[in-house]
Amino acid sequence: MTKPNLRFWRRFVQGMALVAAGVAAVRGALSLSGQPSLESYCPFGAVESAWQLLAEGRFLAGIGWGNVLALSVAVAIALLAGRAFCGWLCPLGALQDALAAISRRLLGTRREMPISLPRKVDRLLRWAKYLVLGWVLWLSISAVVPPLNAYCPLRTLFGLQAGSLLPIGIGLTFVTASMSIERFWCRYLCPLGAVLAPFNRISWLRIRVDPLSCRLCGRCASDCPAGIDPVRDGTTHPECLRCLDCIAACRRGAVNVVVGGRKPGQ
Repeated sequence: MTKPNLRFWRRFVQGMALVAAGVAAVRGALSLSGQPSLESYCPFGAVESAWQLLAEGRFLAGIGWGNVLALSVAVAIALLAGRAFCGWLCPLGALQDALAAISRRLLGTRREMPISLPRKVDRLLRWAKYLVLGWVLWLSISAVVPPLNAYCPLRTLFGLQAGSLLPIGIGLTFVTASMSIERFWCRYLCPLGAVLAPFNRISWLRIRVDPLSCRLCGRCASDCPAGIDPVRDGTTHPECLRCLDCIAACRRGAVNVVVGGRKPGQ
């Protein structure tokens, strides 16, 4: 696959994910043919309900086997290719990429975003999503409904929940933040990202930078939507979304997908 096709196919897959999320949201809101809502397919719902399912054999309200299946698929993908679910299939990730593109178009720039946090501040804030994950898991022990239910942007933006000021505020905050800092939700707050992040170090498919071919031009770091430097931070970094934009950006072919330690086909 040529490098220009990498961007095209990722955008195509993300577009399909957005369409599927939109269809599920509308069908769930209108209760067409008893169709479940989009929340019934959210992988993180299974994480929220894990304690109750294991301890008492029941799900939290609104959670079911569809969530378990979605989480199983996300974990299977993570074992194969790390956080590829985040980079290719997540509707919120696709929406954030679209909002970032709109923001750059308004600014008239190729990669710059309105806000660029200092590296140390950015790295510190990334730990917040692990705190969110811990908070959700703790509350889920005695919860009846999923703890993140009222605050989740997926439910707000795709669940057509705009009946009060809270979801409206969450939706506006998500859009504003995503247009200011690329992949804001993924970087700092997404608890599913915190669950999948460790798989980057053990996944079958990985990304490798060839030190003999790399000329440290910085294009891969500049094009990374997660704000990491594949050369400086390493390609098994937990924040890598496996979007493959770094491969598309490299003009020397120094960044490639590898199976363990080899390129596919070798």
